[in-house]
Amino acid sequence: MKLQAEHAREREQRTARLYQMSRDFAVQADADALAAIAVQHIEGAFDCAALVLTPDDPRPLRIHGSPAASAHLTEQEMGVARWAYDHGQVAGVGTSTLPGSRGLYLPLNTPQGRSGLLAVYMQGEHRLLSPDQNELLETFANQMALALERARLAC
Repeated sequence: MKLQAEHAREREQRTARLYQMSRDFAVQADADALAAIAVQHIEGAFDCAALVLTPDDPRPLRIHGSPAASAHLTEQEMGVARWAYDHGQVAGVGTSTLPGSRGLYLPLNTPQGRSGLLAVYMQGEHRLLSPDQNELLETFANQMALALERARLAC
């Protein structure tokens, strides 16, 4: 029963985090602000460093996040990020695609195309996410993708 109660509390916390991020997204229409909101919520939920990368001409991907998080994005990691973005597939640590990477890269796919990429760098020994954490991170990424797509269409 203790375990069931703990799982129920964790589900409640996940739902509350998603709801709060959705509320914060609803009052913003600027891609930079949306990326900052996503980074804040994801770093808080996962105790990690996070970046959002968005397409930006003439540069290939614009980086949103703190300088500390950006330091994780070495030339090699940027190659993994670029691959995940170009192919529209998750890549990096904990996946079967480029698992030697330090980060986990989730493309922000929408029915209209790709609106960006989420990069997550877990701290310390806990580099791999549990299945529940992975599902929550994918849900955050989906919400972020839709918010960025909404901002793009509003322009």
